[in-house]
Amino acid sequence: MTCRLAQDSRLDDVSWIKPGKASWEWWNAAIPYGPDVNFRAGLNVETYKYFIDFAAEYGVEYIVMDEGWALTTEDPFTPNPDVDLHEIIRHGNEKGVGVILWLTWLCVEENPGLFAKFEEWGVKGVKIDFMDRSDQWMVNYYERVVAEAAKHNLFVNYHGAFKPAGLEYMYPNLL
Repeated sequence: MTCRLAQDSRLDDVSWIKPGKASWEWWNAAIPYGPDVNFRAGLNVETYKYFIDFAAEYGVEYIVMDEGWALTTEDPFTPNPDVDLHEIIRHGNEKGVGVILWLTWLCVEENPGLFAKFEEWGVKGVKIDFMDRSDQWMVNYYERVVAEAAKHNLFVNYHGAFKPAGLEYMYPNLL
């Protein structure tokens, strides 16, 4: 029924949308271990390159960089000094692994121009978190954000969210 009632796609070109598997460092607190971990693991360039190399070797299309890639959760334009985001994205591109950045919904709301900057940096998608409500304002936020992300060839994954059933037909960049 959701499919039948959904509006047609608002996107003319969807060739840039590439769904795929993602490795998420949050599951292990960004601390890989094993005989091949010969570096200080944590929120740093070496760890993210390790995750990218793993993803490339095993056919995982993306890595998700959770909280910690930016200096604070309020300022997405200032990276954590231990995380050279541009080098990580470059390494990912070289290996065929895209980078997805985690953000709070409020950070997205309070930083206009964010998606344009992410497109410039080469980010493939965003994981937006902590909406934790389904009032009319938030329902409208979902649509507004996914539409803006599409203008910049970014896909969106809503986390900590109600299921936005049907919106993925209008905006297939909502994964």
